Amino acid sequence: MTKSIIRGALSALALAALAATPTFAASAAPAPGPLSIPPDQAVTFQVPASPNGFTRDWTFSYPGDNSNITVNAEVTGLDPSFQTAVGFNVFDVSHQSAPVETATLQSNQKQNDPQGIEFNYSSGTSGTVTVQLFSYAPSALTVSVSHGGLVSPNGGNGSVITPVTFVGPGGAAGPAAPPASGAPASSAPSASTVSGGASLASGATASLNVPASPNGYSKAWTFSYPGDNSTITFDAGVTNLDPSFATSVGFNVFDSQHQTSPVETATLQSNQRQNDPHGIQFVYSSGTVGTVTVQFFSYAPTPVMLTLSQGGLVSPSGVNGSTTTPVTLQAA
Repeated sequence: MTKSIIRGALSALALAALAATPTFAASAAPAPGPLSIPPDQAVTFQVPASPNGFTRDWTFSYPGDNSNITVNAEVTGLDPSFQTAVGFNVFDVSHQSAPVETATLQSNQKQNDPQGIEFNYSSGTSGTVTVQLFSYAPSALTVSVSHGGLVSPNGGNGSVITPVTFVGPGGAAGPAAPPASGAPASSAPSASTVSGGASLASGATASLNVPASPNGYSKAWTFSYPGDNSTITFDAGVTNLDPSFATSVGFNVFDSQHQTSPVETATLQSNQRQNDPHGIQFVYSSGTVGTVTVQFFSYAPTPVMLTLSQGGLVSPSGVNGSTTTPVTLQAA
C-alpha cells in the first residue's frame, strides 16, 4: 500500500491475534525435549506453527580463547516472506539481557542455500554460551541444527578442533532471553503483558513507569481506523535507557491485515525523533478499515519512563485542505 507506515525491523517479534483485535500472549514458550547436539552430527526436529513464539535453547562451555565455532541450520516449510521470523539468538556471560548475535534466514543465509542459516561465535571471554532457536512463523517447520566444534586460532602447528556438545533442556543452565530486536526485530512478545489503565485521547499524554524487563514487558492500546488513508502520528519519549539498548524498546503496530506479525516496528534506533535521542516518532496510514493495535514493548534490563501522545486522524488534503479528527486509544 503506497501510504502504509514505514516498516521497521522484523520483526522478529510478532504477536497472535483473535478476530480483529490482537490478543497479546506471554513470551515464547521454550520447547521441551532432551536434544543435545554433538559436533558434526545434525539433529532434526519439528517446530510447530508459532505465531505466539517458540524457542529452544542449547548451552555449551566456552574457553574464552577466541576459538571459533560455526553453527549450521536448515529450515524447511517456511514461507520466504517470513525470513526474519526464524533464526538464532546467541547469549554469553557478557550479553545476558540482549544477544551478542542474532542470525536469521535473511541476515545469515548460507551461500547458495535459501533454506540454510550459518553463523559463527568467537570471544575472548570464558563462560556459558546459549544458542537459542526462535520461530514466529505461522506454519510448522522442520529444523536441522549442526556445528563443527571449537576451532582454535592458527598456531605453529595449524588450528586445532576441540569437540564440544550443545546441551539441550535439562542439561547445563544458561541465560534465558527473548528474541532480540535488531533482528528485527522484530520486536517480540513479552513475558509480562500489562492490560487495563487509562485511555489516550488526541492531544493528551500518557505516562508509564516500566520496570526492568529483560524477559519482556508490553502495554497495548487499540483504536478504530476508518480506512480512508488518513494519517495518525505517535510521539513517545523514553528516559533512563542505556543507548546500547536502543533496539530493545519500541512499538509494534497491528491492523486487520497484519494480525500475526506487525505492519510496523518502531524503536529508538529505527524511528528516532529528529534531534531527540530519547524520542520515537512513527506514523500509521492505510486504505483498510478496522481495529489498529499499538503495542509498546521493552526488553531493557533497567526501569524506564515512557510518555506517549497522538495527534488524531489527519485526512488527506482536499479542496478545503486537510482536517483532523480526534481519536481515543483504548487500553487493551
